[in-house]
Amino acid sequence: MRRNEPVPAVDPGHDGLFDAKAAPEDSALQTGHSVSRYLDDAWITARVRTVLLKEVKLAGLDVEVDTLHGLVRLSGQVDSPSRLAAAERAVAGIEGVKRIRNDLRLRAPR
Repeated sequence: MRRNEPVPAVDPGHDGLFDAKAAPEDSALQTGHSVSRYLDDAWITARVRTVLLKEVKLAGLDVEVDTLHGLVRLSGQVDSPSRLAAAERAVAGIEGVKRIRNDLRLRAPR
């Protein structure tokens, strides 16, 4: 079993107190991005995927969802124009979605 060890990078005084100024430059503390922002985006992504699977019936199709600051990007392929439009309509109704970038494409007929 591994024991917890001090993290000198954020406790330079070794006094057990966290020093935010010592956190890495790209951390949420230094960039001003809150952890809740990342959680909000993760929640939106999860909700979008659920809606696409259940309501738009996109299960088994090649659709990716990415969210950053409430901007949802849909990419991949769908099998009909109606599903492409339905995906965007469904996502627009999700709480927290500020904008949608719909990069979905129609799958080539076989």
